[in-house]
Amino acid sequence: MMVRSFKKQKGIGLIETFIAVIIMTIVFAKLTEMWAEENQRSAITLQGQRLATIANAVVHYQSSGGDSSITPPRPSPLAQWNIAGQPFENGAVHLGLDWLKSQLLCGGSANSPVENLHCNTLNDPFLGGDTIYRFEISNDGTIINTRIQIVQRTNHANGIQSIEGTLDRHFASEIAVATEKLVSFSSMGSTNSFFTATNTAIVQGDIGLNVANTPFLRRDGLVTATGTQVFEDGAGIEGAETISAERFADYDRATDTVSTTHFIDMDGDSALERLSVEELSSPLANIDTLTSTFIDSDGAIINTAEINDLTIEYIQQTDASVQNQFAGQVKVGNATDNVTLSEGDISMTGTLINADDDSYFIDMEPTGVSRLNDIVLTSLGNRSISDVMPKLSLQGVKMVAANDLLPLPVCASGGSPRLLITPKRWSTIFLDNGAIKVNNNINYIDADIVGTNWQVLFKTHDVSDPALGLIDDPNGLGLAEVYCYYP
Repeated sequence: MMVRSFKKQKGIGLIETFIAVIIMTIVFAKLTEMWAEENQRSAITLQGQRLATIANAVVHYQSSGGDSSITPPRPSPLAQWNIAGQPFENGAVHLGLDWLKSQLLCGGSANSPVENLHCNTLNDPFLGGDTIYRFEISNDGTIINTRIQIVQRTNHANGIQSIEGTLDRHFASEIAVATEKLVSFSSMGSTNSFFTATNTAIVQGDIGLNVANTPFLRRDGLVTATGTQVFEDGAGIEGAETISAERFADYDRATDTVSTTHFIDMDGDSALERLSVEELSSPLANIDTLTSTFIDSDGAIINTAEINDLTIEYIQQTDASVQNQFAGQVKVGNATDNVTLSEGDISMTGTLINADDDSYFIDMEPTGVSRLNDIVLTSLGNRSISDVMPKLSLQGVKMVAANDLLPLPVCASGGSPRLLITPKRWSTIFLDNGAIKVNNNINYIDADIVGTNWQVLFKTHDVSDPALGLIDDPNGLGLAEVYCYYP
């Protein structure tokens, strides 16, 4: 009786243990699911913050002005729309974040002239799959837009992937929503932003700027002040070489901020220590000097004058039929940068630039590079260089053997590698234990692209026995000519 009771108790204990294991499994699965959800929420929040930081950097860069104080002057992003190679050229595409990082502060592959992102900002999103930041510029000179995307490095048509390798549009949508909350540019005038997720799980945002509609004056001078600018008493304009306003109102008065004894008063008397003007019109037709000299109000008319030394602001010739003649040299510029006319020759330093399109120029410096559309040679029957130049540019020649690796050339933009191998030696027969195994054979020369190299292939086969197939020719030797092809 006691043995039976003990067996019964033992069976109940096993059932209780089994139930406990099931409960623990359910609890552990639930905790795992909660941890996974929490990790995903953290990733969404973090990536939203990072993407918002990048979007703000794009706004900073896209809204910045140019810099006319450097050589050559840097145009504003809006003015770069048709300048080849500029970061905001219409249609430009940027991968990664180096284009937003300062070259001066960060060095390396960073190439921005201003600091938009910190040097240590991570270049990749590190989301599902091998993702990368992609930027596409749309710029017509009036409206500029930068599209920000998170895409796969090797396939820009796809975005974030799940652990299983499928497109995770839900995850992408959550990141877009998180970013949208953190990006608001209403204070920037007509700068707008919108983030969404595409059907292929690409997180995508557009940063748009319509300069014509912005309510703020810009440092690049692209916005015109249409209202009266009010300055406090004593406030001045510092650092400006010229003020190109059409007029001062009758009640305005330009005053020297250091001394109020020098001023221009539109309704009364003005007082200046010295005055230099390029053109002067005086209704009273006189200018008082120490000798009380009088000048015609329409201008001075001088038939003949002998002047030993002349210093003036500018010369304006009104009679197109008159030819200016100079017995000596005429130099325009300063001591180091000038254009000199002398005895029919023109000598100059610097660059000869097309006034209609400054992307075409002739650089006269010893190390300069010129850019022209084409050159016509009379000695070749008025043919253009583009017509007579070969499309293949020889990069080098090397003797190669079977299975040698030959580096692919680095061609300029639009060029592609080409290879020509001229055979110099090959096998005419193959021996097997002293007996002819293959003769009457045909030789082939080819090359496969392996990484960044060509692998040279010398092959042969016996035409009398096609079943043998192609075999390596270890005696193959040829002269390899490496070209870049420019269509």
